[in-house]
Amino acid sequence: MTRIGFAYNQKPEPIAAESAAELARADEEPPSSGSGIATLVAPAAAPDDEYAEWDSRETIDAVASALARYGDVIRLEATDDFPQTLRDARPDIVFNIAEGLRGPNREAHVPAICEFYGVPYSGSDPFTLALCLDKARTKEILRAHGFPTAEQSEVKSWIEKIAVPGILAAKP
Repeated sequence: MTRIGFAYNQKPEPIAAESAAELARADEEPPSSGSGIATLVAPAAAPDDEYAEWDSRETIDAVASALARYGDVIRLEATDDFPQTLRDARPDIVFNIAEGLRGPNREAHVPAICEFYGVPYSGSDPFTLALCLDKARTKEILRAHGFPTAEQSEVKSWIEKIAVPGILAAKP
């Protein structure tokens, strides 16, 4: 039977207000205080839209269920350990809906790793995915090949253009 790797990014579960308060209190108390509350590290505050393109558990389950009609589904969450997980799983093909973790080429990570290991995958190739995340460069390429595109203006904030060591970092 075909082994279908299913690459995805799952939205993190929201932390309930009560749990977040408990985490904050646990972090304030020393481990030897005998509070009985384990010290946990809460995820750093993320912008509201950081995981907007990632999928919910329900969506991931629905896609996995649909793929199961065609073979054995191996879930491959696109986390930092994805390369090793893919290598160990050895799927026949990867169905890719992953958005990636970070960086301007994040959507290209899964297909690039699949290509590195010689695993076929669904969707666009790494170059196309990386290029299309940069709308201005995409329009330049389209115009160079004679495709009409609407006029545009590229605006970059001043903070993206400077980097002061230890204070500001240039955006990737």
